[in-house]
Amino acid sequence: MKVRYPKLKIWQQEAYNYIADSPNQGKTLVIKSKRQVGKNFLGTAVLLNYCSMGKINAILEPSLNQCRRVFKQITKALSRSGLLASCNASTLTIEFKNGAEILFKSAAQGENLRGDTITGILIIDEAAFIPDEIIETILPTIDANNANLMIISTPLFTSGYFYEEYMSRGENKLVLNWNNYDTSEFLSATRLEEYRQKLSPNKFKSEYLGQFITENGLLFNNLENCIGEPSSKSKVYIGIDFASGSGSDYTAICGINENGQQVFIKRVKDMPPTQQVEWLANIINSYNTVKILAEKNSIGAVYIDMLKKKIKCPITN
Repeated sequence: MKVRYPKLKIWQQEAYNYIADSPNQGKTLVIKSKRQVGKNFLGTAVLLNYCSMGKINAILEPSLNQCRRVFKQITKALSRSGLLASCNASTLTIEFKNGAEILFKSAAQGENLRGDTITGILIIDEAAFIPDEIIETILPTIDANNANLMIISTPLFTSGYFYEEYMSRGENKLVLNWNNYDTSEFLSATRLEEYRQKLSPNKFKSEYLGQFITENGLLFNNLENCIGEPSSKSKVYIGIDFASGSGSDYTAICGINENGQQVFIKRVKDMPPTQQVEWLANIINSYNTVKILAEKNSIGAVYIDMLKKKIKCPITN
């Protein structure tokens, strides 16, 4: 089966040349990109090339709607090609007459991402917007056949799976920054300035400059400047959201005084459970804490029992 594509841009061609014609070599390709400079088109070209080899491939998207959009784009492009055996819009699966397949996966599937076996390539699209635990669930599908991996995304925060993959280097791995190319043909300087004026600084930085965000929020920044320490006699009410202590999730604790004013927001990650409990207890005991509302889930229940032994204030969950 032969597939002809429109001519790729120079930044797309470099990526395509690295990953497209070398199946089952365990290669990893990581691309950091602005919005609307051809990420989806490159992904489609790579998928179809692997399908021409009879491989089973998958693309993971942040949402079901994004899966449907890419599914429609590919089926529409190939509707008159004579290459398709079936297209199932319910399961979001495309089968080719040569036995190749494209499986469209959504982050919302969670544990249901287990079970498939990829023989060609797995593409993780907009990886910065997919929870790390979801990516960790689907990655083993490429192991048995040493399938290749393509990770592509608009950047978000300086943490998490996509950031770590972008920052690391290794054998059989290529990391590309599409900011190094002139992509101005897709967005005029005038329109870019309009976005700069309309969007929050972090959103503009991420989506239209293609840069990682070091601030904590896309909309509200410098939150620490809005927080003041209470007096020693102020009553403080505390809320706690527990995390496992590993990965990209944070344990967060915040305090509000009796007048409804924020007095602190703190968070921590990559800290063992016992250390987290000590850290939380030290914060709680340093204030005139009168009430604590803590998240009680599979993780929280354990932490709450440990925390109760180190503080005097009651915990509600």
